[in-house]
Amino acid sequence: MTVKHGTAIALALALAWACDYTPDLPPAPSPSPRPSGTTGGAVPVVVLPIVSPVPGSTPVPIPVPVSGSAFKIVLATPPAYSTINVTDSSAAVHRPTLDFEFRYPQNLTLDDDFANIEIGLFLSSKFGDYECLHTDLGHSIRLDREDKAYVANSVALFRTGIWHRTFGALCGREPPSSFTTDQVRFLLTPDVSHPFQIGTFVVPMQWTFDVH
Repeated sequence: MTVKHGTAIALALALAWACDYTPDLPPAPSPSPRPSGTTGGAVPVVVLPIVSPVPGSTPVPIPVPVSGSAFKIVLATPPAYSTINVTDSSAAVHRPTLDFEFRYPQNLTLDDDFANIEIGLFLSSKFGDYECLHTDLGHSIRLDREDKAYVANSVALFRTGIWHRTFGALCGREPPSSFTTDQVRFLLTPDVSHPFQIGTFVVPMQWTFDVH
């Protein structure tokens, strides 16, 4: 094989590698432990519409995500469409456990005094969307760093901890009963002194809760 032929082959291989390369989200600032499984591929992210929780009331505008922000569930335990048992008197629920990532285009201090992250499980009905359980920044575990710093455009990895029930009329107040949530809602308030600066994402995922 001549030098000319070898150069042509090397160039062809380099071009083939470049065509196959797909950029991904930038890595976290420090090494991140990765979940042991996934929910079966990318989860679709849907922007919340303007909703009116009660017929005839004024619609509530839901801000759309900030440009450059992102949210993804990377692991759910138990997986979607599972049944979770809860007691009637239990205000705190420990399942499901969600490992989730988010990205934001600005530096943040991830603390309840400076920012807030809330994950909510919602039930959709003809009257609107009802939050049945919710967590927040103070009840989630950060997996990629031990400090409170968030570097702009990096990926922060969290795991949900305790969920708090709202005991709404459609969310199984009286046992024995059950309710099914069908949306996971991610809220990010970058500045708690300006509560309307919120990035919102919705992921369609479903769990049934049996109340005993």
